[in-house]
Amino acid sequence: MAVIAALLWQFSAWRWAPVWWSLYCALQLALVRLDASGASARRWVYILSFASYAVSGFPCWHMWRHAGDLGIAASTMFLCGMLVQLVVSSLGARRLFWVSAAPLIGYLTLIPPLAFGADRLAEGVAAMICALLFTGYLAKLWRAQQRALEAMDEARVRAEDLQRDAEAANRAKTDFLAVMSHEIRTPMNAVLGAADLLKRSRLETAQAEHVEMLAAASQSLMQILNDVLDLSKIEAGKLAIDMTPTDVQAFVRRCAAVWAPRAQDKGLAFHFSIAADAPQYVLMDATRVGQIVFNLLSNAVKFTASGSISLRLNVEPMTDETCRLKFEVMDTGIGIAPGVVARLFTAFEQADNSISRRFGGTGLGLSISRKIADMMEGDIEVASAEGHGSTFTLALPCRYAQAPHKAEERPELDETPSQPLVSRRILLAEDNPANQRIVELFLAPIGASLTVVSDGAEAVAAANSGQRFDVILMDIQMPVMDGIEAARRIRAGGVNAATPMFALTANVLQHAEDEALIAGMNGIIAKPIDARQLIAAVLGAGDAGLNRHHIEPEPIASVV
Repeated sequence: MAVIAALLWQFSAWRWAPVWWSLYCALQLALVRLDASGASARRWVYILSFASYAVSGFPCWHMWRHAGDLGIAASTMFLCGMLVQLVVSSLGARRLFWVSAAPLIGYLTLIPPLAFGADRLAEGVAAMICALLFTGYLAKLWRAQQRALEAMDEARVRAEDLQRDAEAANRAKTDFLAVMSHEIRTPMNAVLGAADLLKRSRLETAQAEHVEMLAAASQSLMQILNDVLDLSKIEAGKLAIDMTPTDVQAFVRRCAAVWAPRAQDKGLAFHFSIAADAPQYVLMDATRVGQIVFNLLSNAVKFTASGSISLRLNVEPMTDETCRLKFEVMDTGIGIAPGVVARLFTAFEQADNSISRRFGGTGLGLSISRKIADMMEGDIEVASAEGHGSTFTLALPCRYAQAPHKAEERPELDETPSQPLVSRRILLAEDNPANQRIVELFLAPIGASLTVVSDGAEAVAAANSGQRFDVILMDIQMPVMDGIEAARRIRAGGVNAATPMFALTANVLQHAEDEALIAGMNGIIAKPIDARQLIAAVLGAGDAGLNRHHIEPEPIASVV
C-alpha cells in the first residue's frame, strides 16, 4: 500500500495519497490490536474489515478517471489482487469474507460504467460484466476451498475419533491380555508346580512318563502364552532391551548343553563350534538373544527327522570397539520352499497349513525373533533348500566388554536336604488353595514357617498383629483387598513396614510390574513360579541392601 501511495503521488499527482495511506494503516492497526473473543468485538472486526477494504479500494476511482489506460489496468489488477488475497486468507471465515469482499466487488462492478460515462456506456457495461464473471469465479473458488477445508476438518475429527477408538481398543486388548495372563498362569502355576514336585519323587517308569508329558504339554501352553504377550509388548513398544556384559562363549556352550540332549533324544547328532577369534565378553541382552537362539534351535529340532543340527558362533570385526556376532543354526531337516521364505517372519505364518497339524506351534516364534533382533539393530537371515535343510543366521552388532565383577555365589540347594538349611518366617497372601499348597511345598526344604492368608485385608491384619516376618509373599489379584493396596497399607507403618515383600503375579505386563514396585514391593516373582527362583528370593531377602528387581524363570541360555 505504501508503494501504491507513492506511485499515485508521483505519476498521477493524487494529493490525497498520503491521507489515504495513513487512514488505511490506522484501520489495519486497529484490526491487529482488536481482541475478537467476544460477540461485540466480532462485530467490530466486521465493521473495521469492511472499512479497511473500502478505504483500500478507494483510489481505483481516481485511477479510472484520471490515469488513462494505465490507470484502468492498474486499478483492475489492484482490486482483483485484493480479492484473490481475501480468497486465500479468509478460509474458514465465511461471513468475514463476504463483509470484506463487498466493497471490492462494488468497486469492480460500479466504477467501469460510471467512469466510462454515457458516451462509452457499452464499454462500461462490458467491463462490469467481466468484473462480475471474475468475482463469480473467485466466489466459486473460495467456496470450493471452503468445502475442502470443511472436509479436512471432518476428516481430522474422524481421524481423532478413530484414534480414540484405537486407543480404547488397545487398552481393552491390554486389559484382556492381563486378565487372560492371570487366569491362565494362576492354574498353570499349580499344574507346573505339582509336576515339578512329582518329578522329584520316586515314580514308576510309566508314572514318570506321564508326569513328563504333563510338564511338556504345560510348557508348550506357557510358550504360546508368552509368545502372545511378547508380541503385544513389542507392538506397544514396551519390550525392554537390557545390554549387560555377557560371556558369549559360555552362552553358546550353555545353549548346546540344553539342546544336545533334546536332539539326541530324536536320534540327531548335535554339533557346536565357536570361532577362534570370538570375543569372550560383549554387551548384549542375554535373555532376548537366548530367546531367539532358543526359538531357532527349537525349530531345528522340530523340523529335522534325521541327520544333524549345528550351532556356530562366528565373529565379524567392525571397529576397535565393536563386532558383529553371527549365531548360525543349521539343520538337515525338511527345508523351506523358495516362495515360502518371505512369509516366514510374518506373525501366525508357517510354511503351509499342514505344518501346524504335523508339528504344532502358532507361527509367532520367528516373527517375534526378528522383531527383537530389529530392536537390537540386528537381523535374521535364512538360507534353505526344500528337502535339504535350512540355515538361520542371527547377526547382532555388539560392543566388546570387560568381565563383570562376580557376585558371591550361593551354594546349590539340595532338593531333599536331611535338615532345613535356614528358617524363614513367611507371610503368604494367596487366594488360590492349590497355589498356597504349591508355595508351601516349594519352601518346605528350607524349613520355612508359613502364615497363609487368603486376601489383602487378612494380609494387612497379619502384618500388623505384632509378629515380625522375614519375607512377605503377596499375590496381586485377590478378593476383598488386592495385593497393591495391601502392600501400600503394610508399608505405611507397623513392625513389618520394612519387611522384604515380593509380588506373586500372573500379570507379567510392564504396567502391572511398575505398579507393584511403586506400591512398595521389593521384587516380582512371575507365575508359574519356579521353585529355584522362589527359594533364591526368600534366601536373599535377608541380605543387606536388597534391591527391587524382577524375578522370573531364567532364559534358556542361562539354565543348565
